[in-house]
Amino acid sequence: MNFVDYKNKITSMFSKYGFVFCPLDGKMIELLYSDDVSIDKAYSIGCDVNGGVSFLRAVVSNHGGEM
Repeated sequence: MNFVDYKNKITSMFSKYGFVFCPLDGKMIELLYSDDVSIDKAYSIGCDVNGGVSFLRAVVSNHGGEM
């Protein structure tokens, strides 16, 4: 999957579940893409970020402590 498709799928997933905007910015999505993070994990990370958790902490807790 290319980056544009990855970003669109993440954005669509947030919309599907009622988010008005995606809590992950382009740089965050780019980092997740480059680290081969699944769409489901990226969504989970975005939910944590939306709840006030820092992006780094959300990645570590959702991605097995590796980045």
